[in-house]
Amino acid sequence: MRPNSLEDAPQLQLHVDRVQAQSMGLQVSDIYNAISLMLAPVYANDFFYEGRIKRVNLRADAPFRTGAESLGSFYTPSPGNGMIPLNTVVDAEWITGPPSLSRYGAMRRSTSSAPLPRAMPPARRCRSWKAS
Repeated sequence: MRPNSLEDAPQLQLHVDRVQAQSMGLQVSDIYNAISLMLAPVYANDFFYEGRIKRVNLRADAPFRTGAESLGSFYTPSPGNGMIPLNTVVDAEWITGPPSLSRYGAMRRSTSSAPLPRAMPPARRCRSWKAS
C-alpha cells in the first residue's frame, strides 16, 4: 500500500517586513492588496456586453509574476503621494514543500491505494468490495 501524495515542489515564500513598512508610513493592508493583485485575480467590477453581465478581474500578466524579481515591478502607495516598490518591504525566498494539502472539514485528508489480488476475477472483486 502507498499513499497518493506528490513530491515536494518549489514554492515562493514571501515575508512582509512590518517594521520597515511602518517606518515608511505604509499600511500593511496596502502591501497585501498589491501582493494579491500580483498573484491572484482580484474582482474589480461588472459590465454589460451583448446582453450578458461580464466580470472584471484584475491580475498581473504572467511574465510579470513569475518570480521573486517581479516584486520590483509592483508598487504600493506611500503617504507622500509617491509609489514604493514591493521589494523594499517584502523579502522572497524559494523553499520546497507539499504542492497542496487536501482537507476534509478541518482535518487533513490522505488517500491510499493498494493493488487488488490478481487471482480474483474482476467481477468477484467488485462484489466483495460492495459486500464489505
